[in-house]
Formats: sequence, structure tokens, C-alpha cells
Amino acid sequence: MKVVIKATVPTVYQLSSLHAFKMGSAKHINGSFSAKKEFDTIKEAREYLKDLADDYYEGEPEQKRRHLGEDCLTLDACTAYIEKKEIE
Repeated sequence: MKVVIKATVPTVYQLSSLHAFKMGSAKHINGSFSAKKEFDTIKEAREYLKDLADDYYEGEPEQKRRHLGEDCLTLDACTAYIEKKEIE
């Protein structure tokens, strides 16, 4: 099973928050900006989010605890979620 981390922001003002997830360039679809990154396993995706949280919230363990969930992470004005990849 493949999984994907997806994040969307509604305006250009939150675009820097989306870029903090390091998922490449964002696509502009229906007025929002979205990005995604694919992983082979959910373990890899969770580790990716944990590593991002470690870097982003360095020295702020309480902030990291509040913003990192098992399958999601919030960085500033953007939250990314782990989802099963849809079969194409």
C-alpha cells in the first residue's frame, strides 16, 4: 500500500507554510494551493513528518507535541495529513 502526505492552503498568504513541508512545488487548483509527497509505507510518511517537526519546532518541545499527531502535522498556517494513495 502506498501512502501520500497532502496539504492545502486557501490563499497565497499561507503558501510559505505549505512550502515548509518540503514537498516540491505547489499546484494551484480551484483557487487553493496543494502539494503532496508519496511514500511506500505509512511508517516512512510518519517519520518524514516527525523529522520536519523536529526541525521546525527545534527547542520548542511543547509546540512540537501540540502540532504533531500520529498522521498529521501543522506548521504555521498549514496542516498536512497522511492518506492512503488512491489507485490511478
